[in-house]
Amino acid sequence: MNVKRPRLDRRLAVTLYSEVRRLRKSSTFVTDVAKVLPYIKAIADYSRVNEPDVLRYAVCLQADGKGMTNIYIIEEYTNEKARQTHLKTEVAETFLNLFNLDKEGQMNGRPSLVIPPATVHVMHWTDSKIEKSGLASVSKPLLIWATVNAPHMEALENITPHGAAVVEYAHHHEPGCHFHGNCVPIQESKDGRGFIAAVEVYENHEAFGAHAQADVLKTLVEKVKVHDSKLDFVALSMVGGFLTREAETA
Repeated sequence: MNVKRPRLDRRLAVTLYSEVRRLRKSSTFVTDVAKVLPYIKAIADYSRVNEPDVLRYAVCLQADGKGMTNIYIIEEYTNEKARQTHLKTEVAETFLNLFNLDKEGQMNGRPSLVIPPATVHVMHWTDSKIEKSGLASVSKPLLIWATVNAPHMEALENITPHGAAVVEYAHHHEPGCHFHGNCVPIQESKDGRGFIAAVEVYENHEAFGAHAQADVLKTLVEKVKVHDSKLDFVALSMVGGFLTREAETA
């Protein structure tokens, strides 16, 4: 398996687009997180009721409580048109106007609240993606946002099959893993570096702990090292939004 981007045609316009947005704030911003979250939760609530092409919109904070100035938003759309339509909604524009951000997360003039430009990753799912039934019933999910940065695409192509093996293992042997999807950027890096990410959802910390002990994951970690690449992850607690529309379509 390689990491070639899917063709942008109608056959791929179902669940292949994901946007993961990380709002990185300075330490002086911590007192304003409580002011920001209601606006983001309002977007999630609006999307759930009015935007069926928004398939998930999970608002998260770091689970360890250490990065409380970081807000992570994991979004998934049926296609690029749905994402662009979402960005034009009144609730989304109200949020962006708080910081004078444009639709790509960049600052546009003096903001009303202090925030550096958002880090926005617009991704495609690869073939390695599972979503088990029952995701909607997980009361306190633990989410993982994991990334691999490789020095070049060849290194990433050598690592990617091992990432796919992790997803396959979770599908068959980890009942506590309810979602695991690998994704790659829509646009290739201009500097030739490779990047792949994973969005994972576990029933609890214990389920993720079991996942971390799996030999298939240890093999992936070793391959990342062999190819001079870097693996990072952050554990997230969900504070708003929705992970799936499963209950609505069941």
